[in-house]
Amino acid sequence: MPYAHSETPDSIRAALGAVIRRRREDAERSLSALAQAADMSTAYLSEVERGLKDISTD
Repeated sequence: MPYAHSETPDSIRAALGAVIRRRREDAERSLSALAQAADMSTAYLSEVERGLKDISTD
């Protein structure tokens, strides 16, 4: 990805969080329902959606 070098970790977290939130809302799932399905706390998922926390791909 040639543009990746210009991206900051903060902008990548924010973009990923926005995608997760948009997909969750499009699927009409609540934050707590998705957090439970992903085996993580609702608070942590909320921070991920807001670009405040990193998320593991594992």
